[in-house]
Amino acid sequence: MDEHTIMDSMVYDINTRTLNYHYTIEGLLDSDSVMTPKACNTLEENIKSHIINSVDLKIHKDRGINFCYCYHSQSIGKIRARVTVTKDDYAQ
Repeated sequence: MDEHTIMDSMVYDINTRTLNYHYTIEGLLDSDSVMTPKACNTLEENIKSHIINSVDLKIHKDRGINFCYCYHSQSIGKIRARVTVTKDDYAQ
């Protein structure tokens, strides 16, 4: 994705109707001083905006699919951020 973000997988969960994107963050982004609550809130707003405005995801949005973006830390193995976007979030 960029020099600090690696896409690991994308998995569809049929039970929850959710596309789950899993990323590993490393280097500069992989620290508590960068991934602050404020930065995570900004990330969430940017992801929501991307989904709302995405033409590429229209087919999924038309079907009411949820989206989940999970960012795992390479250095400590924990989840640094998780953003879930539902139909209610992107329906206009």
